[in-house]
Amino acid sequence: MDYEEVRRIFAQVRSELYFPPCELEVRDNGRNDSPFFVVNSKVTISPKAVPKRVDYRKYLRSVIRHEIAHLHYCPYDIRTAYELVREAYGACKDWNTAYFSLLLFSDLNIDCFYLLNRFGEIPYHVDIFLYSSQRGIGRYVQATYRHILRKGRGEYGYNIENVARQISMVMKSEKNWFNKIELIALILSVNKVKAKVPKHLASSGVSIPLREDLSKNTIEKISEVLGGIKGSKEAMKFYEYWVKPRLKNSELDEAKKLIKSRAKGTEEREGRRGTPRKIRRVQPDVGREPKLPTSISKPYSGLTDKVVEELFWRVFWYRARARRTMLIYLEEGRRPEPNLSISSYPTDWNIEDEVEDLDLESSLNEGKLRVEINTVKWESEIKGRGSNLTISNVPSSLIVLDASKSMEEVFDNAATSAFINLLSVERIRGKTASITFSTDHYSVDWQGSTLEKEIALSFYFGGMTILPLNEIMRLVSESENRVLINIITDCGWQNIEEALPILEQIVKKGHRVKIFYLHGGKYPDKVKMVRRMSGIKIISVKDPETDLQYLVTKETSEEYGSSALFFKA
Repeated sequence: MDYEEVRRIFAQVRSELYFPPCELEVRDNGRNDSPFFVVNSKVTISPKAVPKRVDYRKYLRSVIRHEIAHLHYCPYDIRTAYELVREAYGACKDWNTAYFSLLLFSDLNIDCFYLLNRFGEIPYHVDIFLYSSQRGIGRYVQATYRHILRKGRGEYGYNIENVARQISMVMKSEKNWFNKIELIALILSVNKVKAKVPKHLASSGVSIPLREDLSKNTIEKISEVLGGIKGSKEAMKFYEYWVKPRLKNSELDEAKKLIKSRAKGTEEREGRRGTPRKIRRVQPDVGREPKLPTSISKPYSGLTDKVVEELFWRVFWYRARARRTMLIYLEEGRRPEPNLSISSYPTDWNIEDEVEDLDLESSLNEGKLRVEINTVKWESEIKGRGSNLTISNVPSSLIVLDASKSMEEVFDNAATSAFINLLSVERIRGKTASITFSTDHYSVDWQGSTLEKEIALSFYFGGMTILPLNEIMRLVSESENRVLINIITDCGWQNIEEALPILEQIVKKGHRVKIFYLHGGKYPDKVKMVRRMSGIKIISVKDPETDLQYLVTKETSEEYGSSALFFKA
């Protein structure tokens, strides 16, 4: 089939199903891809992925109808889809089963009801599927389609027939969507069906098209829902089901190249670190952690491609949570009201304007005063209440995140707060650097990309707590501006006696240190030591889940201005 034929089929289906706002891209390769998928308002069709021994035109037309129907009928958008999955999870307590329930429910709804009623015939791709050879979970799906469409029983066992019959009854009932998907998930769970999502069901693929796919920024739209998820396991599954299938391979490849380049630069600067040395612990008092020297802290060199890929879901989750917190902060009325105006540029003064607005000096520079000919006034730009008109460099921000074992329970909130600081400063084009530390540390300097810094701030070590003083001093010394050092930690530093004099020395050089103190581990003695140091501001966070992110947002807003909190969606 030539490309013009593919375009004609697409145009026909698009006109049949309410002209969704999208453009067509025909992919010449991709035999192993789905024949059809949508992302960033672009419909991609891979003709070579169409199965052999089928009517090419009828199959492609049928699949395109199926996928476009998802966009405006079921499940429609990400919020509806996510709420349906949560409803299913409540019944089966397994995310794979819950997502499979949505996949099955949506496909059955489209194929056996919507398209059947819309065009008066069983979709061609379903007809092909009914008489194909299936294994595993595919047999359950095939049997369910047969029951609903009354195509006669196949050669299935009792359990498959029983599950198919029950799901068929649910789909034909008058219950609402939420009740239906809850019952489907319960049926699969009770009958112990291993709901591993297959590569292909009756439709073309496992990534259900959504209304957000018609947007130019699909990932950002979907991430708005991701930002509202609190649990890490749920967030990881959301990423796997909704974000990852829509990511371009180039994004992951770019991240891997950046990390390799960063690792090479670190090796050249520090020398390759071989097998980690065994730490000789000083015999401590009973119940106390040992004191450890700063020299033990070395650059971490184990960030492989596989680790980066596994970290990616955290990057998207923390980024989405940070943006959501910033928006909530602004929506709750914390944005300063306009009160100060600054003259910004001259314009014509007319007779209707206030006399006080006339700039006589500027007008007389043009000769004899002639009203509405050479009379000038200045337009004013509104600034926030309490704004100070200053001319200075924006301070660079060094974000230091504690990823030790004692921070395990609060790390997700701590990392989200680090992202708030990073995104806010990057938004106003301020310089940023990041360090995540435990026994070892991983840092990205002032020249690193935002993505590199996000990856660094997503990494959880779970080891001991050694503040990387040498790395902090190196980054501070490399900065052309004064530096604001934000340390998010529980203050359980095992090198605290070395750390405090050095931090005090940094403050004396004109830099600033803020410590967001979390009650991860309990270190009252060390906190008292920090509080006694002059020039170091310590901000106590009693409830990280509710307080930390807002405190970081507030401090960032006060330091850099409320404009730092605005970003393009």
